[in-house]
Amino acid sequence: METFFRSDISARDQWYVKLRDDPNLAADRITIDAMWTRFSPYADKNFQVEVTNDLISKYWEMFVGCAMLDAGFALENTGAGPDLRVYKQDVLYAYIEAVAPSGGTGPDRVDDIKGSSFWVPHDKISMRLGSVLLEKSRKHQRDIGCMALDPVAPLVIALNPRKMEMAQFRPDRAVIQLLYGGHPSGEDTYVESTSMGDSSSNSSWYMGQTIITKRSTGAQLKTGFFMDESFAGVAAVLFGCTPVGRVTDHPLTELMLLHNPFARHPLGIGHIPVSVEAWWTTNALRIETKRNS
Repeated sequence: METFFRSDISARDQWYVKLRDDPNLAADRITIDAMWTRFSPYADKNFQVEVTNDLISKYWEMFVGCAMLDAGFALENTGAGPDLRVYKQDVLYAYIEAVAPSGGTGPDRVDDIKGSSFWVPHDKISMRLGSVLLEKSRKHQRDIGCMALDPVAPLVIALNPRKMEMAQFRPDRAVIQLLYGGHPSGEDTYVESTSMGDSSSNSSWYMGQTIITKRSTGAQLKTGFFMDESFAGVAAVLFGCTPVGRVTDHPLTELMLLHNPFARHPLGIGHIPVSVEAWWTTNALRIETKRNS
């Protein structure tokens, strides 16, 4: 059986080396190898080289792929365009772009945890996640024009902030604010303008857009991505904060699916049996937690 980890390739990712070589992590290697056996037919030909330099990103792509297989979908990877093509009964169901952003560089980077007492920079985390989502959305629109992609197939962006240690603290709340509206708290930010959407006394969320500005750098982020017409090409965001090696019997229980109410080509509610699913109703955000068996 082909193993996930390769000793014949020089690896730069420290976590890859640790997982590959540490005798105390043998159980993790067995788990990852089992996933690789399932996913390898759909992986890029350079997957095992790329993973030695970026373990979390490539592991996340594999994790999402295995979750889709668990949900009864078929997969295809052509080596160009989106990371995965998902099929249902031989019909293209969706494209998936998997991304696990780092903390970035420059004054707005998200630093690693230092010490036992620290402040979580929710504003910086939101800016980083927002930047990556916009980048993937724009890339897909370019790919449609030059790679003969199906223009009516929904796009799902699978997002995992695990590379940012600080993003482990209430990451679900951060991504909901980013997509549906609201703004992160932070002493270094202020709200410049807000366009409110529908609201409900039964929900703590509103559907609207807020522009937040960093006082120190002038960098701006507009939350409420799903209200933006330029983001209408994204049907949903599949969100998880799964660490490498952590695999339950049902990977779908690790995931949250957030639907874009203004998507040009939406996904159906309930079609992917994730643990948590969110969508906008007439005047409130509905978040449904399910029990997967």
